[in-house]
Amino acid sequence: MKLFRDEVHAAQAAQWLGSVRLHRPLSFSLVTACALGLALALVAFAAWGEVTRKARLSGLLVPSQGSLNITAQQSGVLMELPILEGQTVKAGEVLLVLHTERQSLLNGAMGDTTERAALQIEARKQSLSTERSLRELQTRQREQVLTDRIRTLQAEARQADEERSLQQRRVQLARTTLQRNEQLAKEGFVSVAQVQAKQEELIDADGRLQGLERARLALQHDLQALRGERTALDAQLRTDLNQIERNRSSLDQEASENAARKSTIITAPYAGTVTALNLKVGQSVSVGQTLATLVPLADAAHGALQAPQPRLQAHLFAPSRTAGFVRPGLTVYLRYAAYPYQKFGLYTGHITAVSATPFAPSELPPNLAQQLIAQAGSNEALYRINVQLDQQDIQAYGETLPLKAGLTLDADVLQERRKVWEWVLEPVLAARQQVKVLNADLGGKREGV
Repeated sequence: MKLFRDEVHAAQAAQWLGSVRLHRPLSFSLVTACALGLALALVAFAAWGEVTRKARLSGLLVPSQGSLNITAQQSGVLMELPILEGQTVKAGEVLLVLHTERQSLLNGAMGDTTERAALQIEARKQSLSTERSLRELQTRQREQVLTDRIRTLQAEARQADEERSLQQRRVQLARTTLQRNEQLAKEGFVSVAQVQAKQEELIDADGRLQGLERARLALQHDLQALRGERTALDAQLRTDLNQIERNRSSLDQEASENAARKSTIITAPYAGTVTALNLKVGQSVSVGQTLATLVPLADAAHGALQAPQPRLQAHLFAPSRTAGFVRPGLTVYLRYAAYPYQKFGLYTGHITAVSATPFAPSELPPNLAQQLIAQAGSNEALYRINVQLDQQDIQAYGETLPLKAGLTLDADVLQERRKVWEWVLEPVLAARQQVKVLNADLGGKREGV
């Protein structure tokens, strides 16, 4: 039996306030969609995205053809400075003149050493000139004596020739007379004693002829000796004069060296632009001090002044841990210290060469060595990287400003590209490689056992 009617139970089961319904705002849907989109984007980025490995290096700008530091070979005082900073000079043009004369004490008085040496050299030159004049005078006098003796002997030789001719005629006459007397003696007209007398006359005439011949030969011998002596005298004079000329040349060289000690003229070895010139007339310089830097022009090898500014390239220096993946052709982003990149932007370049061997810290540029060593964290040797600039100037405040040699810079070298998931899982991949190495070591030990 029911205590209450069915209508009562139905009325109690009904909700007089209505059914409960949950309302979902539109913003929740939007947030959910955005979160889902970001998640998908992260997954896609991790799967197909790539990251580029960068190496941050320091360096400076240098001329493509190098530069020449002009140093003082000896200490002195700057006398003349005909050039200015940034001036373009030709090959052989005078850059500066140094006064290098020294003071010395001689006989209790101070004086210029080079001036005293110059006076001594001039006195020795005068002595050589006097000696040359005396040698020439003595030779001329000796030649005159020899010429007179040769002339006398030539006259005596002519006279001896005439006497010889006369004596030959006498001998011929004596021989003819002897022949006639021998014929008459055969016919009985003359005695044998007369024939013998004629023979004695012929012998006597022939002996005189031979004596005259000996005398003529002696004269010819003396004449040849005098002529040889005169020739030897000329040769000796030339030898003496050559020796004097050599001594004079040595004195000229000594005078040039002495003048060089008094002042030194420094000229440009090739055409270029003068930079790093911080000297004033009257300033003292020491041995090995850098006086100026000469930057060659684009066509300096031919002695021409074709380009107002030399082409520059960047030299970067990388430690061994960074230089492994650096190779020619990689892109480099440059930030010049003189032009902040936040305002003037980055500039690009491309690697053209990497040194095969590293440079010791002592071989690094002096104005950059400390920074490079601090960046490397040790005194290890650094590899030099040559970078070709895509631009030789920058845009600043609406103007085009050319870059200058010696500007320091920082550079980001773009190296290998890797997937994002590889970069994220790099610790896991590294651990996997270590496990492979450990397994290989354990396998080798087992084989060894």
